[in-house]
Amino acid sequence: MKIYVDGLVPEKITTTNMQHYFDKRVDVNHFYTLEGIFENMNDKLFQLEINDHEIEKKQLRDLDIDLILDRSTVKRNQVVYQIPPDYISDSYTKEIYLVRRQSKLALTLHKKGDAIIDAYIETNENLENEHYHQDFLTLISLLTNIN
Repeated sequence: MKIYVDGLVPEKITTTNMQHYFDKRVDVNHFYTLEGIFENMNDKLFQLEINDHEIEKKQLRDLDIDLILDRSTVKRNQVVYQIPPDYISDSYTKEIYLVRRQSKLALTLHKKGDAIIDAYIETNENLENEHYHQDFLTLISLLTNIN
């Protein structure tokens, strides 16, 4: 599940207060074709299977912030070795930030050069669970500069 802060403008996010939480950086290339979407990540090429779901708007109980929950899933099917010759490509760098190693919540930023073009928190966990809730609040504070 991807969790977005409603009204957040990704270009206005600064990463100076996030470096302590930095985990990894991955280069991603997408190829849009009539046969589907393909992704090249870590030198492997996959065809993507996207399952759209309804989005849900939710109020964060601790802060006055509206969240957008996107439960859509993207599955990477088996590795493929070629893409159709006609495609449109898009590339970006994905930066992952974690509150602690092996965390089940990740702050994900998509960047083109130094510009942040997308920002969300990714998890499959129930955020009402107190164990995950504090980590979630920490990641939200990084996005919104709320202390």
